[in-house]
Amino acid sequence: MSFHPAPSMPSASSETVTFSMNASEFTLLATFMAPLGLDESVGESVWVTGGADGTRRWIATSGKVTAVVDESGLDDSPLASSHIWAYPIAEQALILLGRLFATNDEVHLSISDDHIRLVTTHHDVVIPQIDRQRLPPSHPCSPSPIGVTVNASDLFTMLTTAALWPGGGTPPDHDPLITCTFDPDCRLLVLTPHWGHPTLGYASYRLSATPNFPPTKGTDNSAFTAFNLFHQAIIHSLRDPVHAARIGEITVHQPTIETHQHCLTGAQWMIQLPIIADISPWGHNLNDVLGSTPHFWIDPQCIRLNPPELSPGGINLEAMAPGLPSSAQIYRLTSEILPIVAPSTALLQEINDFNRRSIGYLLLIDGARLIARRDLSRNDYADLGHQIDLFVKDVSGLSALFAAWAF
Repeated sequence: MSFHPAPSMPSASSETVTFSMNASEFTLLATFMAPLGLDESVGESVWVTGGADGTRRWIATSGKVTAVVDESGLDDSPLASSHIWAYPIAEQALILLGRLFATNDEVHLSISDDHIRLVTTHHDVVIPQIDRQRLPPSHPCSPSPIGVTVNASDLFTMLTTAALWPGGGTPPDHDPLITCTFDPDCRLLVLTPHWGHPTLGYASYRLSATPNFPPTKGTDNSAFTAFNLFHQAIIHSLRDPVHAARIGEITVHQPTIETHQHCLTGAQWMIQLPIIADISPWGHNLNDVLGSTPHFWIDPQCIRLNPPELSPGGINLEAMAPGLPSSAQIYRLTSEILPIVAPSTALLQEINDFNRRSIGYLLLIDGARLIARRDLSRNDYADLGHQIDLFVKDVSGLSALFAAWAF
């Protein structure tokens, strides 16, 4: 079977790009994309971008986590400005790629808006592109130049141990905050879990670290500001000690002030994660405040509530990161009204007209989703359960009201 190459640079979105992929590039892709657990039903998928010089990068976003891989290496910009095309890759195609590389050293891909074609010496498969897989990933920020390099397996061991409840009996419904800082004298990354229970004391988990600071910053600890790790996402990405050992070294970058994001990087990959807010904005006994409403903790910053009125949907209750312009508003309620809409002038006008009439919450387009959002202040804490009930009542009929705009 012969492979017939298609045009390498599309002049229009309907044209096709063609490239060859080897097993090492696929292994890199699987290592950092598979742990994201992408959900194609809400539009999430792996995207591949490319440029005139033949460079190629893979990028995907799931929830608040974005991963980027590039076998040729990452420079200071996660998405090269020279990249002139981008296409989603269906999960079905990625699964097939893994199976083809079991018996092939190279697979040729042809990708367009309409299809993905995979060709080897003995195989030729065409898979259609599906509209629901077209939600673009979040544009990643460039990592801070200030970071420390550690062994990935050591980081996995310390994080999983630090996240264990030390108090005996039934653990609380939430994970601890794990604060990350750097000890320049001992050249150690220091992880400190905070459970909000002073009687437990404060444990300290330390691992050897090499500073990567700009020359102007020196190596004092003032250059590396303490912040709270999104540790469950990191643990999920590293999977287990054996998988983490294959990754080797990993650089933990401090957050950037502009984006409230921090990054983990290697020579050929980057994972971008959000800053986790301090647990103090929640106040005390939050589980009591929520009462019998079904809920679970996504992370120390966000709770997922599943009130029966919104079944099968739900709402997220978030503690907003410190330092945001709206710092007086420390709680945010969000409900997905429609998973995918096609933005248009008519829809935006409809949303604007609705928002002018609504009280206490707004409709917004977030990526491809239509969402309802309400921000609450610290003064709302004592009455938080009632505020949540009002929000649920307000948004419970919106999915049907805007059903005509579903994509």
